[in-house]
Amino acid sequence: MSNLLSEEQRSLLEDVLNHIIPGNDEMPAAGLVASDFVERSAIGSVAIKRVVLDIVAVTNAMAGLHHNKRFLEVSDSSKESLLRIVEEQNKGTFSDFVNLVYDGYYTNPSVIGLLGVDAGTPQPTGFSNPPFDPGIVDDVRTRGPRYRVV
Repeated sequence: MSNLLSEEQRSLLEDVLNHIIPGNDEMPAAGLVASDFVERSAIGSVAIKRVVLDIVAVTNAMAGLHHNKRFLEVSDSSKESLLRIVEEQNKGTFSDFVNLVYDGYYTNPSVIGLLGVDAGTPQPTGFSNPPFDPGIVDDVRTRGPRYRVV
């Protein structure tokens, strides 16, 4: 690969990916098939590089803060709760990271082969979307029309 991540950071990245999309008997975990994609994407974009490096650093920092260990040394049963804390405290960055992981995973030829070409979209069983809040357009409604009738 490249010199973007150290071996420890790469192992941490793979572990985090495996918790975002765990494997099962039929499908591989994301760490196996998407980690190279994530790292290559980070090499090609400063914005993605910042997202990946921030998630790696914050994840390890949270493990140290809550368990006095590196993330790789924390028990698997505690890693999910740590990642929830990372997500809660870094919503935008974590969301960007998860989207990157999904891009790498669901465009991987081996995953496409297992799912089949007509697997469809991950919605409605993929991301959970919050219900629409009509209050977000109240300001626009109160402004009235911004055009001239001709």
